[in-house]
Parts: sequence; structure tokens; C-alpha cells
Amino acid sequence: MYITDDVFFGKPINVAEVWTPLYGCVFRMSPSRTILPVIPTKEVITGNVGEEESLQYTNAILSKQFGARRRVYVSHIPHILSVPIMEEIQALWPEEFNKTS
Repeated sequence: MYITDDVFFGKPINVAEVWTPLYGCVFRMSPSRTILPVIPTKEVITGNVGEEESLQYTNAILSKQFGARRRVYVSHIPHILSVPIMEEIQALWPEEFNKTS
């Protein structure tokens, strides 16, 4: 399970909230928020790169592989990560994977 440093469990959770035997990992989407497939330019970035810029960059490299489109925001919650999928991501984008690992 991947949890960022600003996520806390306020009550016990059930495994079905993050993983199901039929579908695997559960992702919560925010369809009202979409991410553009653009690589932010240095002129746009001031100071530290925030969440929006990293989401845009990720969408840009996904768009090169799977076609350009806006993608919905994956809610800021704990995520179960599949080892085979992480290995595939690492094989497809080794440079990007190593920068963030």
C-alpha cells in the first residue's frame, strides 16, 4: 500500500476499500477534475514543482504511449500498487521511474 506523508487512518478500514478479488486495485476518481497532457515549461514552474505539474508531466508521458487526452484525477488517498504493473511501468519509462523512486 502506498500512502503519502499527509494521509492518516482515522478508523479501521476493510481490505475491500482498496482491493477486490474480481477487479484488483480500487482507485477513486474525481471526474470533475481533469489533468492536461502537457509538460510544464520552466517559465511556468516557480520554486518547487507541485502536484499539478507532476500530474501534467505524468499525463504527457502516458499520452505519448496511449494517445493524448485529459485524464481524470485519482483521488489523494492510499493506493494498493500491483508489483507486475509497477514492473511494467519501470520497463516502459525507466528514466522517469528512477527519478521518482
